Amino acid sequence: MIQNIAQNYAYIGGEKGVYDSKIQNPSTRYGRNSVDNYKKYLTSFCISPIELPDVKGLSKMDNDTFNKAMDKLDESVKQMNAQNMPPVNFEHKYMPYNPNFQFIDKDALLGTAYEEMGKRTSMSTAELTQNMQTTANIVIGQNAPRMNAESLDLNNDGLIDLGEYSTSILLEDALSTNDNYFDIRNINGTLTNKGENALFKYGLNSNYPIAKATYHQIYNAYGLNYAQQNFLHNLNNIA
Repeated sequence: MIQNIAQNYAYIGGEKGVYDSKIQNPSTRYGRNSVDNYKKYLTSFCISPIELPDVKGLSKMDNDTFNKAMDKLDESVKQMNAQNMPPVNFEHKYMPYNPNFQFIDKDALLGTAYEEMGKRTSMSTAELTQNMQTTANIVIGQNAPRMNAESLDLNNDGLIDLGEYSTSILLEDALSTNDNYFDIRNINGTLTNKGENALFKYGLNSNYPIAKATYHQIYNAYGLNYAQQNFLHNLNNIA
């Protein structure tokens, strides 16, 4: 659900959504709503197939048949034009306010991570690696570079938990402001297509060392291990 469109940008937030009457914590509710709304934004790129009429042999048709074929073609074109594509550029606000980078809304962050992970508290490193590789193959082609999610597995247990996954969201957040380099001071609770694209390079197998170090820095700076424990203590957060 695109909540606002202006200047060829889609603005997506979590003020309203499917979790309004389900999640009690307003921060968690905002984060989870925002991701669900973002997923609806992505599905809006799907185009329904339109059957085009066979216009072969137009020059041999009588006037009546010709006019009917052209009317059908015109109707098909109108149907295609009616399927308006959303703006490619987006701003996805996943925190209910613009935080100072030192004091982020951790419940909104973890709610966002939980929803992005398919309503799971952890997933295998191998699965996330495969998901990343599949995306790379679709976007770049079969010659896409090798992807690796192991840099997010900070405790090397073969799983990516909510706290670990959240570090990638904060990195994408910072890169959404400046996609040339990571600066923790750029975290402001908003994700963009620019940050999403810049995050891609941190998933490259060749960039494993720098990605691992960056994720460790973020994870420790925000105490995401303890934040995850507090988040999961309230079972309604993951209702």
